[in-house]
Amino acid sequence: MPYDDLDPEALTKGYVRLGTAAFTRLWAVCAARQQMVVADVHTHPRGPYQSLSDRTNPMVSQAGHMALIVPRYAQGKVTPRSVSVNVYLGAKSWASYLDLEAETRIHLV
Repeated sequence: MPYDDLDPEALTKGYVRLGTAAFTRLWAVCAARQQMVVADVHTHPRGPYQSLSDRTNPMVSQAGHMALIVPRYAQGKVTPRSVSVNVYLGAKSWASYLDLEAETRIHLV
């Protein structure tokens, strides 16, 4: 779901920030669809590297949550190898995977 569908203010701070009510909406949609959130996905203008705001403001502050970053605003061909997979470890700590390491963690169905 697009961030600003969940929270109209999500994109107004220079980084993505969802208020508490947005998560209530998201969990309700997931329950209705019998789905679950496995990762958040966003784009960056250049490479797929986490910014300082990405590292300090995880979308879901629960260990194991994944943040995927797509480079070049997702313009051109996007492959699992071009995306970064960032796994939140808790306490503002992350494990990040790029290139082949990212590709091996993304399973397209």
